[in-house]
Amino acid sequence: MSKTSDSQDHSDQAIPYDINYSFDFVLCSGTVTVDLRRGVLLTIKSLSTGVSFLPRGRKRAGETLITAAVRATREQTRIDCRPLQHDMRTLAPAPASTFSSNTWTTEPLAMYQQVVKGKREVIFWYITEADSSLGHGTHEQAGTPDFAYCWATKEQAWQALTYDADRIVVRIALQAVCRLSQAVAQGRGP
Repeated sequence: MSKTSDSQDHSDQAIPYDINYSFDFVLCSGTVTVDLRRGVLLTIKSLSTGVSFLPRGRKRAGETLITAAVRATREQTRIDCRPLQHDMRTLAPAPASTFSSNTWTTEPLAMYQQVVKGKREVIFWYITEADSSLGHGTHEQAGTPDFAYCWATKEQAWQALTYDADRIVVRIALQAVCRLSQAVAQGRGP
């Protein structure tokens, strides 16, 4: 339901806002998981629908968003990943001890929303790193393969991913990974 703020907010224009109750939305987290050494990223394909996507899942009550992203990646692929820092500007306040404008962070890289079966999904995206030597495989639920996962080059992932939003997140994440790699090579990375 969309509401408009009251006129007592001392602004010249009313600011529109949406109110979504807790039973109308779900928080989700996902990863762009890369292997920095081999230059590949992790993609998933649903064996039941044929849809290819990035690892993602619903946040559980009491779980942090980044923990949910790492857990969902592990549940869907059996691959353990770890958060990777990036230099994307964020509106999250930096720690009081940090005054640099070039702060490395593991804050979400991006967020998008979609409506699935009448419920709004708010998906926060993180960059993570893992070892691609674990190869390709499937993940079974109740004895039936549900997901196939594979490591892909940027070009392969771009062609395979079903959703444009996933491709955009990959593009932004890989740009950040490139800057990270350059900074580390120059001795100014995290």
